[in-house]
Amino acid sequence: MYFDPATEAAIRTVWRELADSGVDDTQPAQGFRPHVSLAVAVAVDEEALVEVLASFAADVQPFDVTLGSVGMFGNEESGVVFYAPVVTQLLLTIHAEFHRRCTALSDDGTENGGQSYYLPGRWIPHVTLAQALGEARARRALTIATAGVSLPLHGRLVEIGLSTFTPSVMRHLFELGGGRVEWKAEELTPKHDP
Repeated sequence: MYFDPATEAAIRTVWRELADSGVDDTQPAQGFRPHVSLAVAVAVDEEALVEVLASFAADVQPFDVTLGSVGMFGNEESGVVFYAPVVTQLLLTIHAEFHRRCTALSDDGTENGGQSYYLPGRWIPHVTLAQALGEARARRALTIATAGVSLPLHGRLVEIGLSTFTPSVMRHLFELGGGRVEWKAEELTPKHDP
């Protein structure tokens, strides 16, 4: 799920600071947009998932989210530094509903090829800032992330999309509560139809 433009810009500023300081440039260099992933799959029936995304996006209105803390997965040798949204009942409900709808796509009632740590009950919502860090870079990333944005950062999640990675290539994008968004592949920021 993707943020409103002001929140996206604030996170991109931190990404630039991390890149400029030599900590990590993975997110901007690979073409990612700041986001909160609801699921990750190894293989997916794209056509069927696009139908699920369109229906889901129409049913879910844009909603407020607060990035309340900085966190780290793993350890200082191979860690991922991230901003953590405050976990609300609404966020958990939206996540669970997305997974419920996606489960219907597989023959055996499971999320075919999904990464288990994105499943309801295991999911830790996050916005990746830097990854694959050694000890010194992890410490620097935490310092930059803490100084880069005044937390809590209040924003909105306004879009949902399907992308491939790495590099990140947006395949389909929908406005929450609305329709499909059109964009040019070479642009980092999608252009909304007037």
